[in-house]
Amino acid sequence: MSRYEKHAWFNLAVLAVTLAAFIVLFLFVGMQERSIAAFGLLGLLGFSQFFYLPRKRDSQIVSDERDQSIQLRTMLTAYTVFWVVFVGSSIAVWAIYRSEGFIPVHILPIFPLVGFMILTLVQSVMTLVQYGRGQ
Repeated sequence: MSRYEKHAWFNLAVLAVTLAAFIVLFLFVGMQERSIAAFGLLGLLGFSQFFYLPRKRDSQIVSDERDQSIQLRTMLTAYTVFWVVFVGSSIAVWAIYRSEGFIPVHILPIFPLVGFMILTLVQSVMTLVQYGRGQ
């Protein structure tokens, strides 16, 4: 398993834990700042950089042209999906709350958080799919 695959699996695990924590908090306290605090677990994604530290016993090549090509396609797909979902959800929120004349403030912080989760999810899944194709 390559370092990029390990990174993708770690990201998926952190996203799953974050989503589960948000759902549990949402069920108990509703849509408040306390339930949105579950997204703080996304900070664990910073530990994924440890997969790229050089190892003394590791003499293999860290990245080659195939890895770079996969990462490029993965990021292109992730950003494309992110923008489609972001614009679509913005229009949907506007359509839902159009009659009230305003968008509730508690909805707005969720946009960048969920957007980041979608970006990371698509990137991780596409990485695993593309590495799985080569075997």
